[in-house]
Amino acid sequence: MKKLLLGALALTVCSLFLFAGCAPSSAPSDTDEELTLTAAGTVTDIVSSEDGTASITVDGSGMESDAVYQSMILHVANGTVVEADGKTDTYRDGMIKVGDTVEAYFLPTAPVTASEPPQGTPEKIVVTASGSSSDVQREFQGTITEIDKDNDYLLVYVQSGEDSEPADDLRAVVSSDTVITSESAPEQALSMDDLAVGQAVTVTTDGRMTFSIPPQANALSIVLHS
Repeated sequence: MKKLLLGALALTVCSLFLFAGCAPSSAPSDTDEELTLTAAGTVTDIVSSEDGTASITVDGSGMESDAVYQSMILHVANGTVVEADGKTDTYRDGMIKVGDTVEAYFLPTAPVTASEPPQGTPEKIVVTASGSSSDVQREFQGTITEIDKDNDYLLVYVQSGEDSEPADDLRAVVSSDTVITSESAPEQALSMDDLAVGQAVTVTTDGRMTFSIPPQANALSIVLHS
């Protein structure tokens, strides 16, 4: 009887080990498995705000991708995960630049607007290639209506039209690095002192603009029109 009980106990213990070995292991909780590639392309515009958030426009036209949308505006905050150069961090100003190629991953339940382009808040952005902002420079035409000096810089207010809204105008940050020329003599280099209220100008920016009204951007070059 004693041998029978010991045998039954051993069989029970072996069965438990066998069951544990055959039972399916719990899958690792990897958030990345739930994310969807929602947008992929080149960063063409970044509008930053003072609280550290930003709106990043991504254009994937002409690019082969499995992304849901060809172009999109990404609203990112300090908690948005960014992978770049093999490192993972949370978003901060300067981590993503105009000209970079990125992939934006969203949770399946994340809301996306029905606007054109659509807008949404990604869970993670992967910078797949660094680019040059020279490829996505933006030109702005208008008339200088105000010039303010700020240390070694000039803040030049350029009005896009006579009755334009401030959101459509530009406050250009002009420095000694800004190339200033005139349409009549493009080979002649001018200086900040040659800028004056009332001049019609074409301002080329680096593509990065603040979220202020009017938006503010660094002026790479300014052409004065006669």
